[in-house]
This record gives sequence, structure tokens and C-alpha cells, in this order.
Amino acid sequence: MRHFSPWRPQWCGASGLLCRVVVALLCVVTWTASDVAAQPGGFGQPGGKQPAPKKTGGKVLPNTKPGPKGKGPAKPADTPLNISPDKLPDGYVPPPATPELMTLEEPLLTEEEYEASRNLSPYKNRMRKGDLAKEDKDIIDKGLKYRLYVMTLKPNPAWKDKNNDKLKDNERDLHKRRDELTQQDLRTAGTLQNKAENQLAFRKYVLQEIVKLAEPLLKNNFYVRLQAVTLLGELELVPADPIKNIKLETFTPACEPLIRVLEDPDQPPPVKIAAARSLVRLCKFAGVNLPPVELRHRIAKSTLAELAKTDTHYWYQMRLIEVLAALDITLDLQARKPLILAGLLNVLNDPQRDWHARAEAAWALGRVPFDPAQTDVPAVMRDLMQFALDLTKAAQQAPTDPKWKTCLFKVYLAFQPVNAEDREATRRTRAGLLNSPLTTAQSLAQEPYKLIVPIVNDYVINGKPITAQQIQAIDAWVQKNKQPAQANVNNGAAAQAGP
Repeated sequence: MRHFSPWRPQWCGASGLLCRVVVALLCVVTWTASDVAAQPGGFGQPGGKQPAPKKTGGKVLPNTKPGPKGKGPAKPADTPLNISPDKLPDGYVPPPATPELMTLEEPLLTEEEYEASRNLSPYKNRMRKGDLAKEDKDIIDKGLKYRLYVMTLKPNPAWKDKNNDKLKDNERDLHKRRDELTQQDLRTAGTLQNKAENQLAFRKYVLQEIVKLAEPLLKNNFYVRLQAVTLLGELELVPADPIKNIKLETFTPACEPLIRVLEDPDQPPPVKIAAARSLVRLCKFAGVNLPPVELRHRIAKSTLAELAKTDTHYWYQMRLIEVLAALDITLDLQARKPLILAGLLNVLNDPQRDWHARAEAAWALGRVPFDPAQTDVPAVMRDLMQFALDLTKAAQQAPTDPKWKTCLFKVYLAFQPVNAEDREATRRTRAGLLNSPLTTAQSLAQEPYKLIVPIVNDYVINGKPITAQQIQAIDAWVQKNKQPAQANVNNGAAAQAGP
């Protein structure tokens, strides 16, 4: 059978004759054009006539061609820019120098330690075995040191190690180095121990060593610090096991170095944000391994001190509020006054704060425990609804700004939990003011909640505009529930007059 190719002309028949004619004409045209271009004096060749530049007043102007009909002459060709090599162009801002923290190199392993520890088989075997004999401890300590401090290494030309090139991408793969410890070694730590109490004692020893060894990492370069604070938040005394119905228990002594990170003015904000997230995990999933009361108050006071700084980024403020919402404390140990609640209300009522931070404070009000003797719940509800009023007015003025939906949903979550796992910091009740014993006893949250739900349903979920009636309804509730000014004056006068 004859195969026809669309790319190869068939040189027979009428169609073939037509093809030959077309090809011949193309050849003639090509040869003619090439001959003309090759002639002396042809355009583009030596001796050819070029268009002469126009002269005006002794000045030679650049060549111009007539523009499209009715649009005048075309613009002259661009002239070269006169750029001085000794001066930056006007308006140019050179990029800032790379911070020293980003390029800091402080290796915590010597070449000999690196070479001696690379065979991790003895370390892994003893981690699974879970014994605490002196020989076992020595091997485990060296293995943990290698796992943590290898993150500080970069290729070193002075090292004789022929496999030194394996450190070439070490800085880019620091998360993998972290996972080798938390997701591999610690998952199997002590699993060969028959007795649960022995396994628990072994894991506690290993985790304490990790916390101690991690301290120098918090003074290393930026990337190492970031991985170190993340690793501290991942330490688990009892890993979760859904099959055996074993719940997760985090290792809360790791909170100590994280508090120091928050308090350190030299730590960069990204590292502090990661430290705050680790504190949230350690406190929220501590189980029966709750931090001692003194440690919880240290966390609260350090967090509140950072939150009082109004010049920090709102994202950092949100993470600090998240820490406060995970702490099971109500009153200050010395003053015996509401501690966390006062800090949250200061943020909520501060119009100079970012809307995101204020909305996060509203969310946290549904998760912190209230002291029944010293909490003015009606005043808390008034502050929350005043914020909701200000927020809805701002959202109505610029409805397409995406932050309004996020913030309004946080106000909704002040009343309701996200899911069944979303619980109050004490873990005794579900999150949300609708489930708080102090608000449910007097039905203080029901009416405000009913004013928030239509706005969230219409604007946040279905994209409908916020109506004037919805704003007026919140405004009417705020006006109705305002504390009478005369009562404040009378109470103050009575207090001054004494009994």
C-alpha cells in the first residue's frame, strides 16, 4: 500500500504539476531578492544610499519615519541614557545588607565528633531498648548531640572528611534533620521496655537531655533557631495511640527555654512566633502532665508583657493571645486579681491595635476560665459587643476587604466552639461563651449571640452586604446594656464616704 505523507509533495498527476509550478515561482522570487540585495548600492550594502539625517539649525536630529495616517510623525528613536558610574540613579534604594543572624556560623560539632557519631546504629538500638545503664546513657547522649548539632554544620573545606559534600544542602534540609529525631528516634524510644513505668522514665530522661542540648541552638543562626523552637514544641512524653486509646501528653519542661525566647529582645519576631506556637501545643495537649502552677504563671506573665508592646506585628500578638487561651489559670498568684482576662480586654478595647489582634482577643474570651467572684460578666459582654459594633461599621464601609470576614468569624467563635475538640483551657467544658458556666447561669450570652449569627450567615458565609438594621440592632443592645454613669458616680461617692 502506498503511504501518503502530508509533508512530502507527490510529483505526479495534476496536483503534482501544480506543486511544481508553485515551487518554481518561489525559487524565482527568492533568487531575485537575493541578487538585488547583493548589488553594490543595494539597501543595507556598502555604497548603498541611506536616508540622510534631517538638519535643523545646525543640529542633527535623529531619523524619523512618518507615523500612521492622521497621527503625525512617529516618535524619535530612544537616545542612550547618561548614567554616572559614581552616582546611584535618583530614587534608587539599595537593598539592605543581609543580617548577621542569617549568615552566622557557629558549628557545635568538631570534625572528630562528626566522624565518630555518623554510625548511629548503636544509638538507635539503645533508644529502642530503653535501658539507662551508664554505657547506654553515654551512647544515647552522643547520638542526641549529633542529631541536634548536625543542624549547625555547613561544608568545611578544612575538614579532611571525604564525605564532607553531604553537608552541602544541610541548611536547606534542616527540617529533615529535625524529623529524624522527633519522627524516627523518639517514636520508637523505649518501645522494647516491657514495663510502662520504665518506658516513661526512659523517655523523660531522653527528653530532658534534648531540652538541655537545645539551649545552644537558640543562639545559633536564624534557621537553626527556628528549627530548635519548633522541635521543643514537638516533644512528647506519651505519644498518642488511638488503637490503645492513649492520649497525647506533651513534655511541658520544654516550656522553660521557650519562655526565655519570648523574653529575649534579641530574638527575631519569626523565632518568637514559632516559640509561641510551641508553647500553645505544649500547654494545650499536656494532659495530666500539666505545667506546675508557678510555671503557668511565668508563661502568662511573660506572654502578657510581650502582648503589652503595641509596636509588634499583629501576627505575633495573635500567637501570644493563643498562648493565653491555652493556660488554665484565672488569678494572679500575688495580687489575686484576674490576670489573663484583664490582658485580653486591654487588647480588645484598644482602637490603636490591628483588627486581627482585637478579634483574636474576642475569640480567646470564649476559651479562658472566669473567676466567679471577680469577673464582671455583663461588662465583658458589653466590651465584646462594642467591638462587634465597631467591626460591623468598618466592614460596611469597605465590604470587599477580606479581613472583615475573618474578624467577624472570630467574634462568632467567641460564643461557639469550632468542633468537639475545641474546649476551654480547663478542658472541663466546650469552648465558647454559650457554654461558660457564668454566662449560661444568667443567659447573658444568648441575646448578643443572636445578633451576631445573622451577620455571619449573610456577610461572612453568603457574601451579602451588612444591613443598617443589623448594625442598629447591635447598637441598640449596647446602648441598653451600658452601665448607668450616675450609678458609677454614686458608688464612687459611697466608697469615698465610707461606712
